[in-house]
Amino acid sequence: MSSGAKISIVMPTLDSGQHVARALESIAGQTFKNSWPMELIVVDSGSKDNTLQALRSFSAHQQGKMATIIVNSPVASPSFQRNLGIESASGDYIAFCDSDDCMKPDMLSALHDAATTTNSDIAVCDFDMAYPERTIEGFSQLSNGYFQPAGSGICDYYYKFGAAPKPNNYVWSRLYRREFLLNTGLRFPDTRYSEDHLFNLSLLFKGPRIAHIGKSLYCYVQHNDSLTRKNVGKANHGQLFLDAFLCAAQAINCQDKEIVEPILAIYAYTRIKSILFYAWLARLPEAETSAAIETFTSNEPARKSLAMCLHNNYIGHYCQMHGLLGESENILRSMLNACINNGKMPDMSREFA
Repeated sequence: MSSGAKISIVMPTLDSGQHVARALESIAGQTFKNSWPMELIVVDSGSKDNTLQALRSFSAHQQGKMATIIVNSPVASPSFQRNLGIESASGDYIAFCDSDDCMKPDMLSALHDAATTTNSDIAVCDFDMAYPERTIEGFSQLSNGYFQPAGSGICDYYYKFGAAPKPNNYVWSRLYRREFLLNTGLRFPDTRYSEDHLFNLSLLFKGPRIAHIGKSLYCYVQHNDSLTRKNVGKANHGQLFLDAFLCAAQAINCQDKEIVEPILAIYAYTRIKSILFYAWLARLPEAETSAAIETFTSNEPARKSLAMCLHNNYIGHYCQMHGLLGESENILRSMLNACINNGKMPDMSREFA
């Protein structure tokens, strides 16, 4: 743990050969490494394609400019791989990059400057959402800011950013102070979906100082051949997002009930929206969509949290915060009512288009 790296970048890989070269090139092109040392920690989970060859070739071409550490892990989830990367890191700060995405050249420099200037534990940037047919620049519409959420402010921060209609709750849009992560003892939960969301939500309760950069510095690439998209019609998203909800409830249940209740209510709402989004993406029949929703709402704690959105008007506070007034708010209220009471779902297509 004495490499002297200022930033450690953690990248999980599994049969990433088709896309990983671009991700590696974006890391090699970071302006930050011209001034300060960096290390790349790749945690590979048994790739059978040319991923390892690409990694070894990249490492050889660095010629000492950046340490590249390849860690072989058991076949495991990205959560396990990222946790292993955290334990292997030696940098003052830790960043994450997915193997099919890319960083813009000044990403790490800008995040490091923001973190050190404000003495923050986490620095967050905006990102581009790149679909095969179009790119949405500055997806989360982040602006410059500094936050240290506490008490009810944790709810407001989560509502405004982590649970936003266009959320910024990913790990690759952040730079984390390594000492802060180690002191919290938190690691990624072993869930198939939402591990980023849960990780960042749990960190909010540890009193981080957070700096925001109102600039898009990462490219989140959506591939038609990704496992998520290829299997979108096969997975039981009702169960997957119920598992994520139950993990969130367990992770924060020791906190103040007055803070936990509104957060879990809106977290449950975001999970239902995700179920509906994947059903829309897969063009599932109405019966299959209803079955996925029923899987989620048949769990009493999840159903109760959804009901709290309406009964305690957490959805109203959320809508007001994001300017979702009039018809937009009515659609979301109707959606929640339909989920809770097994009623007819309103048309949500404009929410996802």
